[in-house]
Amino acid sequence: MATGRSPNLNALALHNSGLALDDNGVPLNESSTLQCGNSPVFLVGDANQQAPVLHEAAHEGRIAGDNAGRYPDVIPAERKVPFSVVFCNPQITSVGLSIGRMSAAERENYVVGKARLKIRGEARC
Repeated sequence: MATGRSPNLNALALHNSGLALDDNGVPLNESSTLQCGNSPVFLVGDANQQAPVLHEAAHEGRIAGDNAGRYPDVIPAERKVPFSVVFCNPQITSVGLSIGRMSAAERENYVVGKARLKIRGEARC
């Protein structure tokens, strides 16, 4: 399964902004402050491509708003535990960091849970 959204940033001509951009033209930003480099620009929600889900975007908005208000004295914020659900059949849930986002130390101590859906009555179509 593949999911995802691309940020709609083309009309902003960010290549003229002086911000460092990734290969997709999205400004690089620090995940705990949401600040783009040392600039007064903060990127949240679908635009930063970190966790394009509503509850994460709302929390990011609070972090970015707080930091924009105290700029240039931004402070890192504690992020909530990543949680997402894909409403499909069968439904898919993810809680916590993906293995790709974990540090080497975190990869040494993690748990993966799996469940066989064929044995559950409601999983049968």
